[in-house]
Amino acid sequence: MKLWKNGTFYTMLNPKSHVNQVMTHDGVIIAIDEDVKLYEPLEMIDLKGGFAFPGFNDNHMHLLGYGKSFFCLNVHMNPSKHEVLNQIKQNFHNELLRVVGYLNVGITKEDLDLISKDQVIILRHNDFHSFTVNSYALNLLGIHHETGMMIELEAQPFEKLWAQESDEALRLKTKKSIETLHQFGITSIVTDDLSYYNSYLDTLKIINDMTRENPLRANLLVHHQVLNDYVNDLYRQHMDNPYLSFGWVKVFYDGTLSSKTAYLIDSYKHENHHGYSMGQENFEFILIQARKNNLGIAVHTIGDQALKEVVESFKKYPPEKGFYDRIIHASLANEEIINMMKYMPIILDIQSQFISSDLPRVLDLFDDVPMIYPLKSYIEQGIVTVGSSDAPIEIPNPLLGIAISESREINHVIYQKDERLSRYESIKLYTKDGILNPEVKRGHIDVGYLADFTVFDKDLLKCSHKDLLDAEVYMTIVDEKIVYQK
Repeated sequence: MKLWKNGTFYTMLNPKSHVNQVMTHDGVIIAIDEDVKLYEPLEMIDLKGGFAFPGFNDNHMHLLGYGKSFFCLNVHMNPSKHEVLNQIKQNFHNELLRVVGYLNVGITKEDLDLISKDQVIILRHNDFHSFTVNSYALNLLGIHHETGMMIELEAQPFEKLWAQESDEALRLKTKKSIETLHQFGITSIVTDDLSYYNSYLDTLKIINDMTRENPLRANLLVHHQVLNDYVNDLYRQHMDNPYLSFGWVKVFYDGTLSSKTAYLIDSYKHENHHGYSMGQENFEFILIQARKNNLGIAVHTIGDQALKEVVESFKKYPPEKGFYDRIIHASLANEEIINMMKYMPIILDIQSQFISSDLPRVLDLFDDVPMIYPLKSYIEQGIVTVGSSDAPIEIPNPLLGIAISESREINHVIYQKDERLSRYESIKLYTKDGILNPEVKRGHIDVGYLADFTVFDKDLLKCSHKDLLDAEVYMTIVDEKIVYQK
C-alpha cells in the first residue's frame, strides 16, 4: 500500500472537488482523505505541495512515429524554400535523409536531385499525409512522377520507405517516445502504429515489450489493412500485458485541409472540387467487417461532408450496446451534423492544437467559413469529446492543447470565440476516460479508480494563462509506479 500525501488532488468530478491524500494498492485507489487512516501504508510518497490530476491521456497519436521524429531533420514548418533547402544540404551526409515538419513551399524532385541523386531524400509534409522525394526514391519504387510531390493516395507507396528500420532502431525510438510522453505527464494513449512498419507482428512485439519496461497504457488501433493479421494473431492472445488493449479499426475517410483533400460540403475556394473521400460504400464494407469482429471504428474525418457521411453510416450500422466508435479530428462541422451526433455512441478524438497550427491559414480555403474545431458545441450536446495531439504532427504536451482550447487566440485575434472552453473543460479533455471500458474506472481520483496521476508544480485550475504555459510536470505515475519525476 502507498500513501500519496502533501498534495492537492483534483478529482475532476467537478471544478472544485479535491482531496489532500490518497491511498493506493495493486494499481487502484482504495481510500481518500480521512479514510486513509483505515490502512497502514508500506510506503509514503510526498508530493511536496504539488497539484495532482487523474493521469493525462493522449487519445490519438502515433507512438513509433513520434519516436522516429526525434531522429529526423525537423525544418519546423519553415516558410522559406531557400532556407529549407539549405538545411537539407547542411544535414545531408550521403545517406538516406528523412525530413519532418515540411510545409509545402514548392520544393520538387529537381531541387532535391541537386543535393543527391544517389541516396533517398524524403520530406514528410506537416500533415503527415504527403511526401516530396527525389528521383532516386522514385526510381527505387519504379514510379514516374513529374514533380516528386506525392499527395495523399499517391504518397502511400512511400510510407514503407519512410517507416522501415531495424527492430533495434524502432525499439530505441519507441523508448524515447514513451520517456518523452512521461515527461509531458501522459499516462495513457490511443495509438495508430500497427500497419506502417516492418510488419504488424514485429510492431506489436516492440510496443508490447517497451510498454512493459516503461509503463504506459496504450490502446492500439488496428488499421483495416492489417485486420486479418489481428484476427489471426496468436501472439496477441498470449501477451498478458495489463497496459495494452485493442478495440477499434482505423480508417482514413478523407484527407487534410493543407493538401485540400479534406472532404467538404462546399467546394474549395477558387477550386472546382470538394476534396477526397474513400466513399460511403467502401467505408461501410470495412465497418461491417469491424462489427463482425466485435470492434469499433476509429475514422480519420476532417471535412464537414466526410463527418456527415460517417455519422450517417454509424446510424445505419450501429455498434452493440455498450460499444463506441471513434471519430478522429472532426475538424469541420455544422449544427445539423452536431445534432445528428447527439446521443450517439461516439467518441470524438479532437486536437485543440490544430486551432493554432491551422488558423488563420486555412480560412482562405472557404467562401463561407464553417464551424472549425467547435469544441464547446460538441461538449454542450453531450458528445464524448477527448483531447489528443496526433503526435508527431503536434507536440504531445497537453498544456498546449489546454491553453488554446481556453483562449482560441492567435496573434491577439480570437477565432469563433463562442467555442472557447472553460479551464476546467479544457483540462478535462485530457483527463476524461477516452476508452470507456466499463470494467476499468479511469478519469477521476476516487475509490476504485486507476492509480494513474499527473502532478504539476502549479495549480492548473487557478493559475493565469501565462503560468499555465510555464507549468511543469513534477511527477507522472502509472499503475502506482513513478515513471517520471522532475
